[in-house]
Amino acid sequence: LADLRDEKDSRREKVVEFLQRFAQTAFRRPLTDSERSVLDQMSTVDEASDEAVVRRVVLYVLSSPYFLYVDLTPPSQAPTAYTVASRLSFALWDSLPDAELLAAAERDELLGVEQLERQARRMLADPKSRQKLQGFFAGWLEIGQRDLAKDKDLFPEFDEAVVADLRESLEQFLDQIVWSDAS
Repeated sequence: LADLRDEKDSRREKVVEFLQRFAQTAFRRPLTDSERSVLDQMSTVDEASDEAVVRRVVLYVLSSPYFLYVDLTPPSQAPTAYTVASRLSFALWDSLPDAELLAAAERDELLGVEQLERQARRMLADPKSRQKLQGFFAGWLEIGQRDLAKDKDLFPEFDEAVVADLRESLEQFLDQIVWSDAS
C-alpha cells in the first residue's frame, strides 16, 4: 500500500485488487463469486479510509474458517486439487502452497497419483521439509526440554560442548535415517 499514489479512484481499485489477492493466498484457492462479492462490499464503503478498509478485510480473512483450517471438505465429498495442495503443503512444509503447487492445482494435476508423487518429491527436496521433520523430532523426543546435566563429580568432562555434540549427533542420525538413499 505504501507504493500507491494519491490518485483516489485508482488507489481504491488497487487496494481492492490487493485484498482479493491477499484473501486468495490466505484461503489457498481462488475466491468464489460470493467471497468476491463480500470483499467488494467491504471495500466499497466510501467514508472509510483505505487503511480502515484494509484493516476490516484483513481481520475478516484472518478470522475466516477457510484461513484457519486446512480442510473444510466434508468426508463424503472428494477433495479438490486446491484441497490436496493445502494438505500436501501443510503436511510437508507447515506452510501455504507455493506458486508451483497452486499452478498444479489450477491445472487439476494433483488428483492423479503420478502428479501428486512428483509434487511431493519436489517438496521433499526443499529445505522446508527437512526443517519441519527436524521440528517434529525435536518435539517428539523433547529435545531442549530435558535437562542433560550430569553430576560434575562423576562426569567432569560432561559440559555444554558435549551436550551440543550429542544434539548434533542425534540430528545427523535422524537425517541419515530419513533422508539417505539407503533408508
